[in-house]
Amino acid sequence: MKTRPATADVVLKTADAINPFTSSPAAPLRSFALFDSLGPSLMPRAAVHQGMATGLSMLAADLASAAVDGAIRSFVPPAASMSVRFGARVAVGAAGAAIARLPETDGEKTARASVRSAGRIVTDAAIGGAIYEAALGLGTRFPGRSPLRPVTTGLAGFAASALYARDLLAKRQGMIQRWTEDDTPATLAGSLGIGLGVAAVGHSIGRGFLASRRGWIGGKVR
Repeated sequence: MKTRPATADVVLKTADAINPFTSSPAAPLRSFALFDSLGPSLMPRAAVHQGMATGLSMLAADLASAAVDGAIRSFVPPAASMSVRFGARVAVGAAGAAIARLPETDGEKTARASVRSAGRIVTDAAIGGAIYEAALGLGTRFPGRSPLRPVTTGLAGFAASALYARDLLAKRQGMIQRWTEDDTPATLAGSLGIGLGVAAVGHSIGRGFLASRRGWIGGKVR
């Protein structure tokens, strides 16, 4: 009797973790970064090169989302209502969009272009967070009567994303010719495996740095 609830809990957590759009506030931006990394490039890529590009793109998306999400949560706590949390992300996204629309000028300074790019990043991260909040709100308002709905949603989202990524990779490989016959085109499975590994290592290094920083600060305070 105890095995079934534990198994169902594991299945639910797994389905939620692999959902490319609602697993976390960073999930939508991370997924779009993954898709973007599979776009056309100036050179053919083997799985290791594609995996590195994908992993670094996902890490950058996670970093941007964490910064925006942390800033929003500093003045809108998670205990606030869904409408307030959603509205805050929309407002931040609108502010980022306004900054991103700064007109380009001839000979403009790098700082101005950087501010415009930051506005685009803030907008994308805020939109991703809004998608996450909306999914949470819908799940709370219309709860499923069985674990089937979240499992189906998670698996369907993962499958659709995998198919789309495969099509992007195939289109890119069709556009970029191999330099030599010995070049091995990247496979989706290999690229994703290496990309996820790179992202996991990056997250581990970041958590280790933060842990050592807290320990160092704590020891210094004592």
